[in-house]
Formats: sequence, structure tokens, C-alpha cells
Amino acid sequence: MGSLARTGGGLHVVYDRDMAEMTREQVRSWIEGFEAIKQADQERLRQTGPRPQWSVSVSLGLIEAAQASGTPLRDPRREAEDERVRQVWTRLKAPYLP
Repeated sequence: MGSLARTGGGLHVVYDRDMAEMTREQVRSWIEGFEAIKQADQERLRQTGPRPQWSVSVSLGLIEAAQASGTPLRDPRREAEDERVRQVWTRLKAPYLP
């Protein structure tokens, strides 16, 4: 199907050949699948409630795994790109803020 990929030029949707050859019905079915997953996730959250301890535990585990991989957790190019985006949004929002 398709996926998001961050490249030197920013964030892009990357498609494979199967995605390009999908019919309208297949696309609708694909989207309906995502909507069904979203509804199931929302229902589970309603049943179980928020789990902040689990969320923090998983987040810390991901940080530990990233540190163990030896890969830097910060990418200066990505941070610079993110900062440029923040500056643009600040400029765009400015006329609408009090």
C-alpha cells in the first residue's frame, strides 16, 4: 500500500505499485478498514479508560531501545526542519490571534 517516509526533502507519502492499481472499491474498503480499527480503538479506550502508567512505560522502553541501538535520538536536520515549520505556523496564525 502506501506509507509515510521522511526524506531530506521532508515527509512524503510513498506508494508501491499495488496501491497505484487499486480500484475505487478497493480504496473504499481500505479506508473502511482504518475506520473500523479507529472505532475499535475508541471503544476499547471507553471500556478500559486511559492508562497513563502504561503509556509512560512504553515511551520509556522506546527511548531505552533507541539509546541501545547507538543511533542518536536527535537529528539536527530534522530539528531545523521542524523549527522552520513552527516559524511558518506562527507567522500564519499571527493575524488571527488576539
